[in-house]
Amino acid sequence: MLTLGTSLRELIHNFRHRTLILLKLLILQKKVMFYGHPVERLCTFQYSLVSLIPNLFLAMEDAASPNLDRREHENMVPTELRTSDRSSLMRYMGLPLNVFGRDAFFQPYLPLQQVDMLKTKSWLCGTTNSIVTQQRDCLPDLLVNIETNTFEFNDPKVERMVALTAADRQWIDDLVRDVNDGWNDDDPSRSLTMQFKGSDDYLRAKFEDYISSALSSVKYGDFLLKASKGDVGLIGTGDENPIANFGDAWLTNFKLTNAYEHWNRNTDPALFDICEPRHPCDTRPTVISDIGLRLAEGIHDLKLAETVGPTRDAISQAISAGSTGFLKAFEGVRSEVAARMARTSSSNSATSSPPPTAKPNLSDSTGTLQAQQASLETSQPSPRNSRTEYPPMPQTPTGQSHASKGLKPLSLATSAKPGPSPGVVGGVDVSAAGQAAKAALSSWGSFIAKKAADIKRSSTMPAAPQSQAPATTDVTTTEAPAKTTSLRSPPLGFRGGLWTLGERAGSSSEPEKSNDPGTKSTG
Repeated sequence: MLTLGTSLRELIHNFRHRTLILLKLLILQKKVMFYGHPVERLCTFQYSLVSLIPNLFLAMEDAASPNLDRREHENMVPTELRTSDRSSLMRYMGLPLNVFGRDAFFQPYLPLQQVDMLKTKSWLCGTTNSIVTQQRDCLPDLLVNIETNTFEFNDPKVERMVALTAADRQWIDDLVRDVNDGWNDDDPSRSLTMQFKGSDDYLRAKFEDYISSALSSVKYGDFLLKASKGDVGLIGTGDENPIANFGDAWLTNFKLTNAYEHWNRNTDPALFDICEPRHPCDTRPTVISDIGLRLAEGIHDLKLAETVGPTRDAISQAISAGSTGFLKAFEGVRSEVAARMARTSSSNSATSSPPPTAKPNLSDSTGTLQAQQASLETSQPSPRNSRTEYPPMPQTPTGQSHASKGLKPLSLATSAKPGPSPGVVGGVDVSAAGQAAKAALSSWGSFIAKKAADIKRSSTMPAAPQSQAPATTDVTTTEAPAKTTSLRSPPLGFRGGLWTLGERAGSSSEPEKSNDPGTKSTG
């Protein structure tokens, strides 16, 4: 078989919906270039694409050169049709299309030495050299990278020409599903189900039906155009225009190609009587289903599983680790809050609950009152002890202290207490100790004031006249009767600017008697 070695299953599995775009570009005789490695896969894709057009392999004797076109001058409309003979049917339908005629060629692998051939109007070729893809004067309309499985259009107009319609997407999506359902990675050319559906022959028959229906629709469109001008009459025609389901832009531009001119010249105008002019899509697609197909295909073209896979795994691991740490932290905080709430509730309950009431013990109360009364009596000093004498009085010969006179020592008074009472710190009565310290300070103050007065009188007293008696100072303490101390002043005299002792300036040498009766005269 001529199609041996091709793999339509692999072609559709790789390019999915875009396989139909490649076919439309080939029929429009556009410039299509395949690029990538390996070379075997590069050529297989191109041969598989060419095999989609029925019987094209049988008419490629001069496809390698743009200057050769053996079928250019053919002008023979079929006069007979045998529906049981496939070759007769294909010939009646005008197939194969002359897509590699004049100014067109097919080179599965184009070497660098033949790069000038790219200046031709139409071609389908493949290369592994990036220099061929970068020729500015002969850029391809579509560059297919088989390594990245991407399509690169250099002309947006061409891209709009071959855009798929809703019926096209529904139809090719069914084929893609048939291929993927029985896909076998070990043997792409053979289905796992081993059924006719999804095989290469099944796919080739489907594309043959699509091309035949499209060509029949072109003839039917011409027929409707003539009928609208009144040249022919119409009876029982439908209102549906089949050209819109295939794409008005695509079929309109097809009429501008050399392939259409050759095909239209060698086919019957009533071609649509043999092949029904309708789109091969069985079910009419709805707007919602078409949007769903577009979204599904767009997501598949993004290759999220391959490009976002590592990022998705990293994000999943980060989220898992973060959630685990967050849960642990939350559990710790929750346990801490629960423990604090438990402690707070227990302390509140202990504070709010009243202490247990015990039955009062009359004997204990009486003893406590007696002890407090004894402590107060002890802490109040007697009139005799309200002032501390200085110096302290010695003990009596019998060894008795002031306690023998009716006073208790401080140590005995504090030791007799049954327990701590108000005003007692460390076993010492604070009030009693304060009064004793106050009395001691008062005694010391009186003593120091007496001595200071004596010293001041003896050192700083001024001279007095003879008729006056020397002043005396009595210092009386609270301890004993005050002692009277008489101080006399010696007679002073002034001679030669100096005061003399015993005489006065300008007086006799007779001593002067003192007015103090208790003193003796000095000679």
